[in-house]
Amino acid sequence: MIKIEKLTYRDLMENHGDPETPEGLQQIKSEIISVQVPFLLQPHNVKIVKCHKYVAESYIDALEEILKYFGEKFIIENNLNRFSGCHVIRKTSNKRWWSIHSWGMAFDHLANLGPYGPPSLIPYHFINAFLKRGFGWGGNWRGKKDGMHISVTGT
Repeated sequence: MIKIEKLTYRDLMENHGDPETPEGLQQIKSEIISVQVPFLLQPHNVKIVKCHKYVAESYIDALEEILKYFGEKFIIENNLNRFSGCHVIRKTSNKRWWSIHSWGMAFDHLANLGPYGPPSLIPYHFINAFLKRGFGWGGNWRGKKDGMHISVTGT
């Protein structure tokens, strides 16, 4: 199993680029890689995900475990292959912070089962594949939950 260490927001800003500056944006872009996922992600037949090189191996390792546990037929029949994205440079909804997606270290999976706000209906084994590799999960947030959100910081 390939495990990551959680990073803080400060770690991201200081060591992986500040999205506010041209130099920081260049650093962020230089650390993004393309990885092939082990099963087709929908709704756009995604086979390649762009993410940060720090999380890439752990991310793929988690998806491979999910595939092995559920099987491709079950994943497709139960819409466990829904993917809403990873790397997109943007602020959070309150506009105070940069989203962890800006660094390509957050993934949104299964928005259909884990939307922002209501309790998540995402299967335990799906989320656990990420948690045991060091990722944080928005379904564990103290405030409003974000069940689709998996990230290196937990936020």
